[in-house]
Amino acid sequence: MKIALACDHAGFIHKEKTKEYLESLNYNVADFGCYSEESVDYPDYAHQLASSIKKNDSNLGIQFCGTGNGINMSANKHQEVRAALCWNTHIAEQARLHNNANVLILDEEIYLDNFKDINQYNWWSFGHEAEQDTVKLIKGDGYTIYLDYVDDGYINLDDWSNVNPKDLLKQMRETAKINAEYLKSRNLDYVNQIDWIYEPTLNKENKSVSYSYKVTWSSGLPTMESKNLILGKKGHLETAFVVSYNKDMDLKLQSDFSKDFVNGVTFEDGFKHSDYKAGDKIAAAGIGGLVAGSLGVKALAKTGILVKLAKFWWILLAPLAFLGKFLSGKESSASTNEKSSIRRRKRKK
Repeated sequence: MKIALACDHAGFIHKEKTKEYLESLNYNVADFGCYSEESVDYPDYAHQLASSIKKNDSNLGIQFCGTGNGINMSANKHQEVRAALCWNTHIAEQARLHNNANVLILDEEIYLDNFKDINQYNWWSFGHEAEQDTVKLIKGDGYTIYLDYVDDGYINLDDWSNVNPKDLLKQMRETAKINAEYLKSRNLDYVNQIDWIYEPTLNKENKSVSYSYKVTWSSGLPTMESKNLILGKKGHLETAFVVSYNKDMDLKLQSDFSKDFVNGVTFEDGFKHSDYKAGDKIAAAGIGGLVAGSLGVKALAKTGILVKLAKFWWILLAPLAFLGKFLSGKESSASTNEKSSIRRRKRKK
């Protein structure tokens, strides 16, 4: 099978990693560019790939760009091309089986909403399983958002007064020193410095805790991690917003973006923190223990992994999870009938 690839400058790295992956599986790959991250016009490359599909020089195609929309529109201007913008395995499989799609469109933002895909992404990207509590993963240009739900029970707020940002920062720095030896042994960056951007604050109205900190790594690469702990009746939702940034980036603005995220997240009636009733499950740790735990080894280890990815190949290979679905899918009878119907309508015009 021959697979054609094309991209614009925003999708170049993505295309290169996919090309490497496909060739490792012994696919015959035709690369129609572009060939660097220098700014280009995506139609120039989309049309080349589409022509290859029309002439039957290539069996299937995969195209990459920033949002996926532009290069998708260009490809679908060609009569024999059926390009589908896919963002998870289910969409890719359905596009192939029921729509007879022959060109897969991938954008630079990835949205995974089931553990199977998230876990596959983690294996390909990091070499280990995802945390069982992870329910969603969103990756954009230079940032990654993890959403974990933990059904640990009702979180008591009585020990909030025990949360001491100075002590927590001290403990984080001590943990970083311990982790440094492990990271060095695996040729990974280790933490040089950790500083608060926002100290942990409790929002009593929506029952959430937010904080942000900056991590400076041994390579000199700085990253920011912002977290929200959103409390419910039966557990809590933890969101982690991780971003690598340059000297021109406004840290406070980035932190505010993450902090404001909680305004759009609420538990359904009956599951809100305020719906607690006597006899409901109570978490082993109160809010003080939860905050301390969220700032422990687990948080720093996750950040370290993400920075490793950012430094060497800041591209998430989650789309490869549904390449298999797309490449192995077969045209269904429904898609054949639909294709014939489309052709008949065109002849009537």
